[in-house]
Amino acid sequence: MTAFESPDIALLRSPVYGVITGQFVGYNQQHQPLTIFPGQEGTAALPARTIANLARVPFGAEVLLQFDQGDVTKPVVLGVIQDPTQWTTELDGQQLDVDADGQHLHIQAKQQIVLRCGEASITLTRAGKVLIKGNYVSTHATGTQRIKGGCVQIN
Repeated sequence: MTAFESPDIALLRSPVYGVITGQFVGYNQQHQPLTIFPGQEGTAALPARTIANLARVPFGAEVLLQFDQGDVTKPVVLGVIQDPTQWTTELDGQQLDVDADGQHLHIQAKQQIVLRCGEASITLTRAGKVLIKGNYVSTHATGTQRIKGGCVQIN
């Protein structure tokens, strides 16, 4: 018996124009989200339409439902109920700021930024160091390629 099944809950009758809290329980073969909610007829999950992106929502999450034209057989997922205890503005204790306007991407961290893919990485440190590591590093320029520094060491 799920949290939404109860012998004390009366069946919902169409039309229902308010919102109801339900549960997102998976997808059907047509990739439609499946939902259950208190007062639904039967125990089978109903396919729903959604205005919320459910790609990263775990099965069993609480969702806010409304019904197309008030018809309880046509649920629409309006959103996912959020747990404020899970909200965070910090990652691993370090503040991360990301600013994207469609033309620029600005990422800022207090100590260090690491971009990593397999054995390759680019690290930016607070002290101004730029560390590029990889099994093979290649640079290419169609114009002038400059190497400048207080001291340049090759090999």
